Amino acid sequence: MTEWVKRRHGQDSVPHQLICDVRSSSMGDVMQGTLSLEMESSEEVVGLLLLLDGLDEASTRRFALLEYLKSLLEAEPVHIPVLTSRPGSLGAGELDLLSSLGFVSFSMSSLSEDVAKEISTRTLRRM
Repeated sequence: MTEWVKRRHGQDSVPHQLICDVRSSSMGDVMQGTLSLEMESSEEVVGLLLLLDGLDEASTRRFALLEYLKSLLEAEPVHIPVLTSRPGSLGAGELDLLSSLGFVSFSMSSLSEDVAKEISTRTLRRM
């Protein structure tokens, strides 16, 4: 993902700098916005939290988005993706693809403040 963002937006772009800073700081070694290939392949590399909100709103680009997500997670499995969509908006093929990528489907109701805090804390500990 780092290389794609670098090619798409440039090495000095804000998205590329953010990715490099997050990865570097998560490893305890800020390297002024650049990562070496050996650091990218290190077992210590911590992935990014990828929030993909509103898959149902992708309309005609939904399949392309899912294919990109699949290729990204196959190439860089360290990322933690979270994908949201309205209930009932995904077809069987999309659910199968997401399942094969390790996604778990569930419906959420409104959370109390205490429960939201607990979920956030547990999720951050896994990162």
